[in-house]
Amino acid sequence: MEGDETWKTSTVGPPPTPPTSKHSGCRAGVTVASADKELPIAPLSQVVGVASHLFSFRENSNTPGRLLEQAIVVNVPAGAGFFTSINYFTGAFTTANFANLTERPLGQFFVSVGLRGNNLACQVRLTDSNSDDPVFIDVATNILFFQ
Repeated sequence: MEGDETWKTSTVGPPPTPPTSKHSGCRAGVTVASADKELPIAPLSQVVGVASHLFSFRENSNTPGRLLEQAIVVNVPAGAGFFTSINYFTGAFTTANFANLTERPLGQFFVSVGLRGNNLACQVRLTDSNSDDPVFIDVATNILFFQ
């Protein structure tokens, strides 16, 4: 991931339902999921930094429905790996002055956060079927650097 200059997103359908089995480390009668493959765990010796940021998007009725992006410069520690996370996101269709909510059918809600060079970047889109309504979107993010 380090130094990756490309923006990567992935669209994945619902996860498959794995077979269930009794696990000896669980309380009696508790059923847990098991899978054919196991997720690898990245070996970390230390966390070298954490940063948080709230991205706020306000898109008026002149250009709604398009993919929006904001970025903020992050001091990336030399040689560190990283991962990003989304604490929460919220969005709504609003009036043109963003003072009141409006009801619209949902067309698409998209949120993606990643590191591009030394920029923590956030892409969002909230639209109804005809993409003509003002929206607001807030995305709270974290980035953790490790070695």
